Amino acid sequence: MASDSPLRMEDVCFVGRKRDPKTGNISGRVYVVGDNIDTDVSFSANCVGATQVEVCSIRGADLTLHIAWTSEDYAQARSIWQKLTAFYISQQIIPAEHLSLLPSVPTEYQLLGSHALEGLPKETYPQRYLDEGELHAKYPIIVAGENFGCGSSREHAPIALGAAGAKAVVACSFARIFFRNCSSTGELYPWISKKRLVDRFKTGDEAMIDFEKPCIRNLSTGEEFELEPLGEVQPVIDAGGLFEYARRTGMIKSRPGSS
Repeated sequence: MASDSPLRMEDVCFVGRKRDPKTGNISGRVYVVGDNIDTDVSFSANCVGATQVEVCSIRGADLTLHIAWTSEDYAQARSIWQKLTAFYISQQIIPAEHLSLLPSVPTEYQLLGSHALEGLPKETYPQRYLDEGELHAKYPIIVAGENFGCGSSREHAPIALGAAGAKAVVACSFARIFFRNCSSTGELYPWISKKRLVDRFKTGDEAMIDFEKPCIRNLSTGEEFELEPLGEVQPVIDAGGLFEYARRTGMIKSRPGSS
């Protein structure tokens, strides 16, 4: 019996092909998340002596911290702890146990996408980004709050979202490294909204991102919201990432056999 044809990257990866070829825009259903997505921190404290608090545990990581606070105020210790760890570890967009997957291998690229946003707490997000067993999400647009992608130093975070079918994230702000990785991989358009939109959209709303204006329209409510221009990152993402952009602009040599 003949074996199935091997899976090719062009079958599963749509880098450089995120926008509608006719309109140049992105349309589809929206998935709404909150602030500081990609941070997964828990807090516990035990009194140590009369004037110290021992704080430990970052959920999802084999890491325990012991910090002695010169304060008896539990609330103050918790506040300081949250500030220190708010940008520490990347877990919600793609849990650490999946970072060994190689995005350059088509099957592993698909598998990476199947775990996108898997780390979101189920009690807060009962509607999951991907249903169990799905490889492709129903939500090409993600609407988020502040500091989306915080803690993500690896390119796996935007790649996982792109592999799952995400095309754009609209947020109040982005972590700098995540924003840069969106551009370098060509996996996502990272749009910055001029207003906070997580209360103006709900998961499942239909939306369209107009690249010319630029703006995002909630097609379910008729509202329209202005976006900051993407500027110099747009042609890089349009090209399919930093290396492909460099080839097209003559910064580096094209691959042998490419047009």
